[in-house]
Amino acid sequence: MANFAISDEKRSSKCKSASPTERSCSACGCIKPLQDFHKCKSLPLGHHYKCKICAGAYQRSRKEQNAARSARYRKKNPESAKISDVKSRVKNSVKRAQQAADWRQRNKERVEAYRLEYEKLRRLDRSDSKREAYALDAEPHRERARNWRKKNPDKVKSAKYVYRARKRGANQNHTEVERIDLLEKQGHICANPHCRTHLTVDNRTVDHILALVNGGSNAIENLQWLCRPCNSRKSNLDHEKWLAREAKRAAAKPAMTGVGGSPPC
Repeated sequence: MANFAISDEKRSSKCKSASPTERSCSACGCIKPLQDFHKCKSLPLGHHYKCKICAGAYQRSRKEQNAARSARYRKKNPESAKISDVKSRVKNSVKRAQQAADWRQRNKERVEAYRLEYEKLRRLDRSDSKREAYALDAEPHRERARNWRKKNPDKVKSAKYVYRARKRGANQNHTEVERIDLLEKQGHICANPHCRTHLTVDNRTVDHILALVNGGSNAIENLQWLCRPCNSRKSNLDHEKWLAREAKRAAAKPAMTGVGGSPPC
């Protein structure tokens, strides 16, 4: 305790104030205003012996020394350092998680930029990996794709419908389940009232009541199932004009009757 008191006395004598608003730094010896020193009520002069600049430099040097000492210890004792790291993570898991959440909340823009960059790189990596795998085993991949298309004709058509709509810039969309439900509601019959052909996997097509090129949407409410000939004749015509033309066509062939007493397609 005596040594500590002597040390404080020496420091106090070395750091005597040049005036009530100034004092000298024990490290650099410069006389500076009191606002350049950290306050400390427990010290005799009410301020630290070192100025803020010297105190900061001292803390940085101590931090570097501690880091170097820690690195030397971890290099000599890797197993002990690993156990210590695990214990620290377990002990401070909640605190670390809260700190990470607070940081993400404060840096939303950086987090979003990092996420976009990460997803971009990941997509590129996946694409490169797929290309490499395909190049090494191309023919079996093609064979599997052909077999899948044969087994899933409805899904192939669905992909084509979605691609067409997206290319046309159509808004809204529908699912494959909704499209199959619509087919069930129609009873697997062509929606053309003057045709009524039974729809099969080979002859059924999805038609947009208001064509995509005319600003129609890709929603299920704008769809109907037609047989292939009816869909070809309708093309991008207005729905009402198409029905009127189909009625004239049916009236011109009274002798030819199909399902429901109307001329077949």
